[in-house]
Amino acid sequence: MARLIAPRKTRTTGTTGAKGGSRKKSNAHLQATEVEEIKFQAEPTMDARSFQEHLILLYGAVKIGKTTLLSYFPGVYFLPTEPGYKDLKVRKTPISNWATFVEVVKKLKKNPKVMQDVELLVIDTITNLSKFCMQKVCADEGVTHPSDQEWGKGWAAFADEFAYWILQLASIGPGIAFIAHADNREIVSRSMKVTVSVPDLPKTTYRVINNICDVIMHMDYVTQGNKGEELGVLRCLYTKPSEVRDAGDRTGKLPSIIKFRTEEEAVEKIMGYFSDTVNPKPKKRVSKVAKKKTGKKK
Repeated sequence: MARLIAPRKTRTTGTTGAKGGSRKKSNAHLQATEVEEIKFQAEPTMDARSFQEHLILLYGAVKIGKTTLLSYFPGVYFLPTEPGYKDLKVRKTPISNWATFVEVVKKLKKNPKVMQDVELLVIDTITNLSKFCMQKVCADEGVTHPSDQEWGKGWAAFADEFAYWILQLASIGPGIAFIAHADNREIVSRSMKVTVSVPDLPKTTYRVINNICDVIMHMDYVTQGNKGEELGVLRCLYTKPSEVRDAGDRTGKLPSIIKFRTEEEAVEKIMGYFSDTVNPKPKKRVSKVAKKKTGKKK
């Protein structure tokens, strides 16, 4: 006679907080096992065709014109985390806390048609958004700061939460521009103290953003150059890293410095550098034999 075996009962255990109470894990969404449709490509493709389709970090001094510059890109939509948009005519959805940001991402994923005419989402500022995330994670963990937990568990929980929802937003389709203020920090380089301009972001936040961004631009004033330039008035965008600033350009299309007098001029120049991306010209491969035939005779 077969013996009936009762199914084993599973017990869900919460994580114990500082006061001994059980609570739900803050990163339960990371346990998702849904597999999206997998496609294999037979031919190489280029996903991004315009500047707006990339992930961008733009940082610079307060009131230098970062928000105004991005507002001139076509198809821009702002997710402001701070006031200051009363005199700027743009499409926007204010973000006042982390729960609101998560809800916005969920709604956009459920209804992607909303983003049909949006080419670039702008988070202004990413510094405030990371603070909202930190407040949420600390509340879940029962601490006042991520460093209050041992072995970096608080920072790990923050990084997981922050990276997950930023990547969810990035997966929707439009490019994303993250705005941050600039901070000057002293480091020792070649046995000398050097002042470096970097985004004013917590290390964990910057690590997440830096890893996913295609372009990091530092907006500043021109301090040296040709005669006739209004030094200290003419502005510029730095796109290449150096000893004195953080920057980078994965696309390889931007020059190391873009000088401009107005935000409209800057946008026009940036879009011009990507104008050949829609129908890129194929690179001609010249064989070694052909090179010898076309070479100049001594």
